[in-house]
Amino acid sequence: MQARERALGPALEAAMLAALQEEPNGVPWQAMASGTAGVLADAVRAAGHAGTSATLALDMSLPAATQARQHALALHLRRALPGACSGAGTEAKSGAGGCGDAPWAPSGFVTDLKAAVRLALGGPLAAALGVKLASDAPVQAVQVRMGLAFVHMPSAGEADFLYSEGGGARRKRKRGTDTAQPGRSASDDVAARLRTCPENKFGEQACVPPRASAVCVSLAARVRREPVYVAGRYLKLQRDVSNSPFFIGGQRLGRTSVQEELERHLVPLLRADRAKFMCAGREDLDVRMLGDGRPFVLELHNARNPHPDQGALDATAAALAAADVGVSARGLRLVGREALVRLKAGESEKQKSYEVTVRMPAPVTPEMLASLSAMREVLLQQTTPERVAHRRALLVRPRMVHEMCAAPLEGDPCGLVLRLRTQAGTYIKEFVHGDGGRTTPDLASLAGCDGAARVLALDVVQVHMDFL
Repeated sequence: MQARERALGPALEAAMLAALQEEPNGVPWQAMASGTAGVLADAVRAAGHAGTSATLALDMSLPAATQARQHALALHLRRALPGACSGAGTEAKSGAGGCGDAPWAPSGFVTDLKAAVRLALGGPLAAALGVKLASDAPVQAVQVRMGLAFVHMPSAGEADFLYSEGGGARRKRKRGTDTAQPGRSASDDVAARLRTCPENKFGEQACVPPRASAVCVSLAARVRREPVYVAGRYLKLQRDVSNSPFFIGGQRLGRTSVQEELERHLVPLLRADRAKFMCAGREDLDVRMLGDGRPFVLELHNARNPHPDQGALDATAAALAAADVGVSARGLRLVGREALVRLKAGESEKQKSYEVTVRMPAPVTPEMLASLSAMREVLLQQTTPERVAHRRALLVRPRMVHEMCAAPLEGDPCGLVLRLRTQAGTYIKEFVHGDGGRTTPDLASLAGCDGAARVLALDVVQVHMDFL
């Protein structure tokens, strides 16, 4: 089938694009005037992905009718050339849509259409763009993907008989659903049904040999770059900044967020469509993140400037600090996807150090300070706090306080400043006030006081994690 030579009418073009499956927040499909390498190369350039030394992969979707017609052609050849079947290479399989290993089909007789289209388009397209094709490079080197969806409305239902009662392989259907889908795409499932469809059944439903169509195939394309990753450590310097946008009952809490400020500076730098923010844990809205900062990775989608130099990243960090929004970043750099694995592993393995300003239920004494400062490896039992019970499972979590150091708070006889180092996932506020008995022991009980202590201010001063 050839791609159309003139533009579709608006109604048909809209129907074609509507039939294609869109990815959530993904790049939309665009109708193509033709399927020549020159037109497709122009589409890559228009998407902003030319000239970036990328490796190009072609992801193609053909109508399911091509598989049925390929099957019909193989059957026709078997009938027309019965002696030739024995000479065909039995190891050849047309798994993307030919007869495959159907017992009556001559394996290797029909070249797979998807492979033929890829062969015809791939080389000229790569040459026109001056890039490598994915088939000539390792999988991990793929950077830009071009999706090609061939749609042929007149034959949209030609393979649907495979999904009707008694046609081809059976499969369980959910009650109330119809598995026949006009506009179905070629797939391994269609190929499997063709392989198990009896010859007589196939001959009753399909035209053998297949008839030529008077209507050309339509083509839609979309171009997107594989995600690019920027990592670093962020600092949250003010107490009215959340980790990510935070809303309760439709009302925003916090003036801005770490996620928004990082995206505001990095998305334009890499000319990306959107970003996904990931970090090693998070702090509450009213808690600052100080010290060297908290490790994070920003996953940037469809970046048109995927390789900013280190100078540009350093300048971006400086611009963020100069904006004085309560967020800054250190050590920005481009990383590979493997950084996500390190980030996730560190989330559960790391330790964190805090500084918390506390008001005790009794006057602070030198003996109390000395006793707290001498404590090591204190095991807590923390039931899920009430404040997060709506989003966390109700569990009792053992958590370790590795060390503490207490000092008096100037001007407050009941106040102290506690520096402590804990296991990841420890609820510090609950350790201080006890959460109504849900965390044991709590700070007051360790200090030998009756009643509950109160948090006046809390800062994360260090995330102990090898990341960058």
